[in-house]
Amino acid sequence: MSRYSGRHSVLHAGAFVAPMIPLAILAARYDDSPYDKGSPVGIVILWIVGFVISYSLIVVHELGHWLAARCTGLEISDITIGHWRRLVSFSIKGVTANLRAAPSSGYVTLKPSLNMYSAPRMIVFLLAGVVAEGCFIIAIACTVTAPDNIHSFGDMFVAFCLINIVFVGGYHTLLNLRPVEGYVGGDKVPTDGLQLLRLWKFRRERPAQCEFFRELQQVNSLCREGRFADALEIAYPLVKRHPDSIDLWQGIGALHQQTGELDKTEAIWRELITRSGMNACKLAELLDNLSCLPLYYGRTHLLAEADAWTNEAMRHAPNAITLKATRGGVLIELGRIDEGLRFLSEAIKRSECPEDQTMGAAFMAKASAAKGDHAEARRWLAKAQALNAKHPLVKRITSELSPVRS
Repeated sequence: MSRYSGRHSVLHAGAFVAPMIPLAILAARYDDSPYDKGSPVGIVILWIVGFVISYSLIVVHELGHWLAARCTGLEISDITIGHWRRLVSFSIKGVTANLRAAPSSGYVTLKPSLNMYSAPRMIVFLLAGVVAEGCFIIAIACTVTAPDNIHSFGDMFVAFCLINIVFVGGYHTLLNLRPVEGYVGGDKVPTDGLQLLRLWKFRRERPAQCEFFRELQQVNSLCREGRFADALEIAYPLVKRHPDSIDLWQGIGALHQQTGELDKTEAIWRELITRSGMNACKLAELLDNLSCLPLYYGRTHLLAEADAWTNEAMRHAPNAITLKATRGGVLIELGRIDEGLRFLSEAIKRSECPEDQTMGAAFMAKASAAKGDHAEARRWLAKAQALNAKHPLVKRITSELSPVRS
């Protein structure tokens, strides 16, 4: 998931309202208004039940994808149920499961593999969600009979659950089959229908995509071994064949960063932000990358530009919490401590990303030291070191604050 896309408030609100829409359907279906059979407490109970049904339908859908992946040789790295803020996260047999606060959508993330370029495998995988949810809805509709009339809260409860399953489940199915991009957890992601459409549209390019992926695997393998110079030797011929790939050029910049060639990194990323036609999230990401160079490596001559870069990035992605951490760090480096602390506090409170947490803790240590609170500075520095002692920012600030630690 991109760290630079924003939240989608309409879906947040809709997810909390949707479980009650079946009450309006009931009122139209039955002569005796269902509101007359339910006390305020009963209405709240029905809302909670509708909320649980919404989550359950998403679970059924995503489990359909998971089962199809197991059967077709695809690997899943994580499953997310819901939208908006993450409530809880846990791991089951190497798969991370995330539960979010608004039951409006969900997704599964595949681990990159050559099997992803097999059209039959991907078709089975993409259709499995709506098939599983559709079978569940049909099974419930065939086994549960709606009452002819509502005579009690129990009748209302049965009718409400049945209509909720059919209505919400039907909506999920239609939404997933539409070839559009939707929002999940604050990020734009393609629906199953859009991914199926792309499989068809780019079917002739699949062999070339598969070969491109094989070469990227070589680069990634060398990076995991710490052989960044060797990875560059493979990456440059690759980017010559795909000169318009912004992601590939961005990765080459990151490889130069790992080899200590920061001037080359800066030059590549500067050129990328001048390219036209780039989407807002990608531009915000590149501006953030550039802004981190003075923060991570003490390149103070870039701080004035980093101030402008982070401001521009936040205009393109105003709700991207990761930018708050970077912006806060730039302000701390510029001596605008109180202003920077506001950004850092928000990033530490809301970000789910370890990188943001590490940056936030390191700069909170520097800010505390600047305000003369050495005990607080030591506490934040210890937290940053516990998160990632090898991070270049943590190393730099640890060195700067060495008198504070003693």
